[in-house]
Amino acid sequence: MDVIVYDSGQAIVNSDNKRDNEEQEIKYLKENEVIRLITGIKSELHRMLSLFLFESASRISEALVVKIKDIDFYQGSVKLITLKQRKKAYRVLKISDKLKSEILLYMKELNLTNEDYLFTRKTETRHISMQAVNQQMTRYFKEILGSEYADRAHPHTFRHSRAIQLLNSGMNVIQLMRVLGHSHIRNTLIYLQYSNKDIAKTIQESNKTMGLY
Repeated sequence: MDVIVYDSGQAIVNSDNKRDNEEQEIKYLKENEVIRLITGIKSELHRMLSLFLFESASRISEALVVKIKDIDFYQGSVKLITLKQRKKAYRVLKISDKLKSEILLYMKELNLTNEDYLFTRKTETRHISMQAVNQQMTRYFKEILGSEYADRAHPHTFRHSRAIQLLNSGMNVIQLMRVLGHSHIRNTLIYLQYSNKDIAKTIQESNKTMGLY
C-alpha cells in the first residue's frame, strides 16, 4: 500500500487490489454535521453515548463495556479496553468537561456505582445492547440529518469522523494510531486521504517556531 501526499494536503492510498480500495472507502460526518446530530438527540443516554463515541473515537463494542470505575473524573479521562488486539491492552483518553458533566448527571439520576456499566438503564444491570444502539442510530441519522445519510447511519461513523477531525486539527498519524487503538499503522494511514490539513501551512508554522522565515 502506497500513500501519495500532494501539496494540497490530500493523500491517496493506492492498492493494486480493487477489493482493498473498496474496503478503504470511509463514510464520515463533517464537524457541523456531528454537532447537529448529537444536539438533535433527545434521549439523554443516546446523546451521551454519541458524544462519547465521537470524543473517544472508540469502537461501539469498546464503549459499551466501560464502567464507572474506568472514568477518572479528576483527570478528565477514560480507560478503554482495546479490542482486536492479541494481548489485553488499554488506552487512556481525555474527555471534555461537557461529556464529564453529562456522565455525572446520568450517574446521579441512575444512582450508578463504580461497578456499574456507564451505558445502562434504570431497570437493567447489563449495558445496553449493540443491536439496540445500531437501530437507534439508524433512526437518528435519518430523522435529524436526512435520508441521504442512510449510508452513514452507524455508530462507527463517529469513530471515522473523529479520526479525520483530529488529523485536520494537527494530530500526527502515530498519535492517531494510539487514539484509535490500531495495532498496524496501515489501518491509520487510510484516514490521510480524507484530511484537508494543508502541508505547506504546517511547514510554515513549524518554521516559525524555529525562527525560519
